[in-house]
Amino acid sequence: MLKLMKYDWKRNATMTLAGFIILLVAQIVNLTVGWRNGWSEQFVIVIACMLFFFSGFLVFLMACQTFVANIKAYSRRLLPLPTIYTIVSPLVLMFGLTIVMFLLFAAFDAVFSALYDKTSFLVLLIEQLTAGEIAVSIALAIWGSVFTTMVIFFSMAFSRIVEGKGGTFLGIVVCILIFTIIPWVEDILFSTSEVYGFIRLSPLESGNGNMSLTFGSINSLEWMTLAFEAGVLICLVYGTIYLIERRIKL
Repeated sequence: MLKLMKYDWKRNATMTLAGFIILLVAQIVNLTVGWRNGWSEQFVIVIACMLFFFSGFLVFLMACQTFVANIKAYSRRLLPLPTIYTIVSPLVLMFGLTIVMFLLFAAFDAVFSALYDKTSFLVLLIEQLTAGEIAVSIALAIWGSVFTTMVIFFSMAFSRIVEGKGGTFLGIVVCILIFTIIPWVEDILFSTSEVYGFIRLSPLESGNGNMSLTFGSINSLEWMTLAFEAGVLICLVYGTIYLIERRIKL
């Protein structure tokens, strides 16, 4: 497992380091130029968020490209390792780079609050939420990332069944169907409201199209929904392993 991760890291090291250096320089320029030229705080924050979101999207794309490269490589089939390592290795790489991005965000937040004499965003977050709520939010963010990534991985593996553009189209259709059917089934079986951790978004009874936003604790989590998604995730993992071992054409 560690050897596979080391190989994946070496293959993406140059692009990854270049990307983080560009992100770091861009954020430094955004902060210093914005502060010296009197840019509004909101404008600086918007630029910074756009840079971080774009970098996060590139990290996700890199994980997907690494997964595709691994399932296409015939040499990987010859290694006496469980197939699940082919799935886990890009995920670990993605979360490792995400942690690095979070550290960069924390540094940006500290410098921004010092330059503009504002309370740090992370400090405000800690003041508003309890330790348990923060832990639940982080856990659900990780869960959502793993679930979404596994849907993409399964769709990519499924697309390899058919060669050429037909396989690409098949993978896109499968991905759209999964992302459409799962929320539909959850809405029918469990709830009419949208739940994001301990944040609940529900339509008002007046029927005027407005939504109410309420906060709860860990006890307000939709455990049945999470259990259902856990079952779907297990099916996606085993389905991806089956496709890699039995169905994918090299």
